[in-house]
Amino acid sequence: MGKSLEQYSEKLRSHPGSCHALCPGNFVFLEADYEDVKTGFSSLGKRGRPSEEVADEVCQAFRDFDRSMAAMDRHLADQLILYMALAHGESFFTTEKVTSHLLTNIDIIRMFLAAGMYVDSATGKAQVRGVGWTRKQ
Repeated sequence: MGKSLEQYSEKLRSHPGSCHALCPGNFVFLEADYEDVKTGFSSLGKRGRPSEEVADEVCQAFRDFDRSMAAMDRHLADQLILYMALAHGESFFTTEKVTSHLLTNIDIIRMFLAAGMYVDSATGKAQVRGVGWTRKQ
């Protein structure tokens, strides 16, 4: 993994370690630091899965995100869309990949809120017109 990510050394942190576990396997987590955001990538090993495959998977996920120039990764996008729908006014973001989970979350949110939401699967851009929800006391 080290050599395959050498060119990204300014963005990634490396802290190899080990711990005692009740099961066999390994886990790799990469944390990437960008100008205004941190993001993480992980892969979980299991019995019979080579550790190199686990490392390759997490490295590929990071490289795909880094090349995309998106503001957030696919997992964060489907988590933030609700808060954007609740906020007041217009919000937008770009994500590396529009996932079925993001689209499902949007469909569910539309059942409860009159927020305007548009996602362009080709560019990864999501635009949200939030409802400006406030808690009444």
